[in-house]
Amino acid sequence: MGQRLLFWSGWFFTVFGVLVGLYLSKEYAWIGILIAVGGLLPLGTHAGWVHKRLAEAEQEHGRELGDAKQQHREEVRRRELAEQRLAEVPAAAIARLATLVSEGAVDELLGLLVQQAGLVGRLQKFMATATKPLIVRSFQRLQGELYVMVRGVPEALSHLRPGDAFVLVRRNEAGVEIDAARLAVHQPLLIGADVVVFRVVVAIADDIVHLSGLAGERAIEGIKGYGLNVALDLTGTPSLDFAQVAQALPHLAAGLARK
Repeated sequence: MGQRLLFWSGWFFTVFGVLVGLYLSKEYAWIGILIAVGGLLPLGTHAGWVHKRLAEAEQEHGRELGDAKQQHREEVRRRELAEQRLAEVPAAAIARLATLVSEGAVDELLGLLVQQAGLVGRLQKFMATATKPLIVRSFQRLQGELYVMVRGVPEALSHLRPGDAFVLVRRNEAGVEIDAARLAVHQPLLIGADVVVFRVVVAIADDIVHLSGLAGERAIEGIKGYGLNVALDLTGTPSLDFAQVAQALPHLAAGLARK
């Protein structure tokens, strides 16, 4: 604003001075005309340059605004897709449980409760003995499936069994964890082993889909920023010996059946 005011003030002063000069000295009109041309030409050139720069800045701002809106739409789409995928498993479990109850499949329901009690007990022991976080070592694709090799404390890994569910998370620069994939323990662990193999059950983030396309017979190593969390939410779980709970459930059910 200050630069524009300065230039327009100079233009007004030049034109006004030329007009006064023409009026006072008519015989020297060519001098006033020369001064007018000399003043108007650079001012007009500068005004054209300022207008061009302003138009370029507006176009650049429009492009940046369009890119920001596109990134926001893509982020919303990825978040909605991730939430939908995460909701599929709990919804399926609830539907299955409702079917069991409606059909009166007490034995199968009891078996699921015993299995769940055993799972909770093992995961509690896993978390209690996991003195260090799980470390993602590599990704590898075999026979169309993507696998994740993870290192951990052997004492903690001994409590895991095939099928135990975990969530692969990616940590951004701010330390925020974003769900990347749902994993499951793939095979039984050897005694004292410090590496466990997980199979990618559901890829949530686009980068996992990209890794699956890149991975081959040779493992992809050295990828940072990934971690694992137990998929089962143990918040608020009572401090019980769930191994004993799993053993007690069949006896309690048998007692109810005799009544």
